[in-house]
Amino acid sequence: MLYDVFISHSSKNKNTADAICGSLEKNNIRCWIAPRDVTPGKSYPSEIIKGIKNCALFLLIFSAESNDSPAVLRETERAVMRYGKTVIPFRLDDVKMNDDIEFLLANVHYIDAQPNDTEFKELIKTIKNTLKAKNEGDSAAERKPVIAAPEPGGKNGKKNKRSKFITIAASVFTAAVLFAAGLYMLDRSSTEVFALAVDPQYVTLSLQQTSELAVNKIFESGDMSQINPNSIIWVSNDGSIAQIDGSRIIGLNLGRTVIRGEYENHIIELYVNVVEPVNGMTDIAQRYERGRKVTLYGGTAEERAHTDGHLDGEAEFVSPESICISEDGTVYITDSGFIRRIKNGAAESVEIEPFYMTPRVVRCRGNEVYILTREWEELDGTYNYGIVRLEDAAAEFSTVEEIYISNAGHTYIEDFAFLPGGGLMYYIESNTVLGGVYLKTMNLLDTEDITTLCVLPEGTRALSISADGTVYLSNAETGVIQYYREGELRYFAGAENEKHFIDGSAPLFFMPLNIKYADGALYVWDFNVLRKITAEDGGAADSITLAGEASPEFELEDIEKEYTAEDVIFANSYTADFALAADGRILLTDPKRGVIWAVE
Repeated sequence: MLYDVFISHSSKNKNTADAICGSLEKNNIRCWIAPRDVTPGKSYPSEIIKGIKNCALFLLIFSAESNDSPAVLRETERAVMRYGKTVIPFRLDDVKMNDDIEFLLANVHYIDAQPNDTEFKELIKTIKNTLKAKNEGDSAAERKPVIAAPEPGGKNGKKNKRSKFITIAASVFTAAVLFAAGLYMLDRSSTEVFALAVDPQYVTLSLQQTSELAVNKIFESGDMSQINPNSIIWVSNDGSIAQIDGSRIIGLNLGRTVIRGEYENHIIELYVNVVEPVNGMTDIAQRYERGRKVTLYGGTAEERAHTDGHLDGEAEFVSPESICISEDGTVYITDSGFIRRIKNGAAESVEIEPFYMTPRVVRCRGNEVYILTREWEELDGTYNYGIVRLEDAAAEFSTVEEIYISNAGHTYIEDFAFLPGGGLMYYIESNTVLGGVYLKTMNLLDTEDITTLCVLPEGTRALSISADGTVYLSNAETGVIQYYREGELRYFAGAENEKHFIDGSAPLFFMPLNIKYADGALYVWDFNVLRKITAEDGGAADSITLAGEASPEFELEDIEKEYTAEDVIFANSYTADFALAADGRILLTDPKRGVIWAVE
């Protein structure tokens, strides 16, 4: 390892962290600490990941400030869950640990900071002993993530008296919801009836990849507590495919298996699918909610044509790409240069005047419909494109109102969206003259009122806006998702150039091509899978896969009308898009097959 210790701390405790770092380095303990060891000009999250990977131990400086820090939580989760680092918690404040960190560091000992201690002798002793054990090949340290503590009886060792394994999830489920979610509750002699819930219920892993596992006991009162997976008797249909080791599921060999667990006469089932890494290099750890399905919504894949008619086998599409849903529930789709409208179960084509304005992207604002056009050639030989509003989107023919026209040789708009309930349009513009990518706004009441908000990284492709004005932005090249708020561009999820399909509390993304925000969650079209990130306190609290198995290989024509969400393999496409319907379904376009799917 390049370093001995990664020091994780809140920026508000920087002085203390620097003092600890100085004392450790005086004792020949090599430290990595931000921002000192972040390479100038490099991505901050990517440098953090490299620092964790290149250190033998992970020192968590726990305080009231770090307890509330999303950055510290992400670092700790990555160290424990993904890289199996030995963690040494050094406690500055006697505060109640938040549920997320308590989940990661359940039932551990701490080293408590002593008043006026500037030499940190007990901490140095613990670190040296732990490094020595690792260097000597201590099997426990090598086998799995370990929470280090002072030697037994150390004066600063203080056992954590909080309950074990408090679940991250805080939702309260009724018994009916439990059964609908695929949970199992059998008769038992105890008078206190409970159900067991396993998370995830279905997981797809690449070879040698792991995923987090949590088992919750849920009582009739709605109270919930987490069970140590080691207390459950696990039996697999085929133990050579996947196994459970502590709180991790491990993919061993290609195939599918069902792992059943028994706890106090209760049975739970975990479905595991182990696949090859994408392109031989990209890791997969997809977590699903069982019970979701994917059905064919429009088109048959048998005939590629602009055929209007009912969706039950009559309507056909050529290459459905961009999609949006208006306030009244009408669906609008760009289909190989045409606008297609779906209403009351039937598809209709909308002809646009002038004819040369062919649609590339469609977006709805209330019941208004806006399109980003492809390029057209002017009489003088120049090429323009624009954003226009359909003046009568409900009619068979519609003229347009020009909102924004630009020279295609100078600029290119990747995506645009509207502030909910407001008069601003946000868009991502690449400017070849200035040589950069920019986030801009336009006042729809005065279209000449354009404001440049910030410079964006190259590869930023899609955006979505929450009701409070937070703008989420995805980068298909790096796999990172950011957000813009209050004049500042900030990190949200993913890690630069760590392009994988990893669900959980520190998700990674392969190629986030399109995003949509709704009700506290960010939905992501990631290469060929549809994923959902739960947003919390400015960061990604958790992610799951809603539908699709990550794979570059797919059947082009031989498709079914219905799949389970974990079994379907969507066609990967740069131009695929999705929209969130009011009834909870998600409509997903499939340009390569010429169909539209519904995820429900």
